[in-house]
Amino acid sequence: VIPLNRFVVIPNMIDADLFCPAEACGNKNEILYVGRFDLFKGIYDLAHALIPILENYPTVNVRFVGIDSPVAECYRGLGKKASHAILGLILHKHHNRITFNAPVPVSEIVKFQQRALCAVMPTRGFESFSYTVLEPMACGIPVIATRCGGPSEIITNGIDGLLVPPGMPEALTAAITRLLDDPCLRDRLANNARKIVEERYAFPVVIPKITEWYENIIREYKQQNGGLVDAIAGEMGD
Repeated sequence: VIPLNRFVVIPNMIDADLFCPAEACGNKNEILYVGRFDLFKGIYDLAHALIPILENYPTVNVRFVGIDSPVAECYRGLGKKASHAILGLILHKHHNRITFNAPVPVSEIVKFQQRALCAVMPTRGFESFSYTVLEPMACGIPVIATRCGGPSEIITNGIDGLLVPPGMPEALTAAITRLLDDPCLRDRLANNARKIVEERYAFPVVIPKITEWYENIIREYKQQNGGLVDAIAGEMGD
């Protein structure tokens, strides 16, 4: 059994200078999804959640960015691709408010995130550390994610983002509605999200922790194996 004090948790890091809030973005009215278009990622849950949102908030648009996967078996009657099924679930009169983008360069992703009203990551299964959560947080926009592993370790619900149960479209609808109806909440979550990124995940914070960890491992190894290290160094010198 390895004692707990032997473990060190160092998070993945992000370029907080690249992923950063825009100086001026105008009126933000776009809900953003970035990821694969498949059942595991909760793409259909999000589509169901958007039905009342698009009906009740006529100025809101939605952007999906990612690889358009073959449609899930349970939605096969709506088309061959996930995007077809999403449009099949949403009333035709709202289709002009839905945009699909294939994977784009990072610079474009940053622009989408900076201009978004919020980002949604509705994964159904398990997520490890998720950059689709951290990147929009770094760009200073509120994030809604499911309690599916990694996002629950990044987001503190109600403080720097919102967490909902996976596989529950009605919970996504409620969270999105909450953000749409409360600009002060959006601003508070966005500001706290950016602050968390700067304090925990930015390059200048994480890189020294990685360096320190390696230095400690090397120092400890030398202390425990000093004679062997000296012998190897001597042989290499010879």
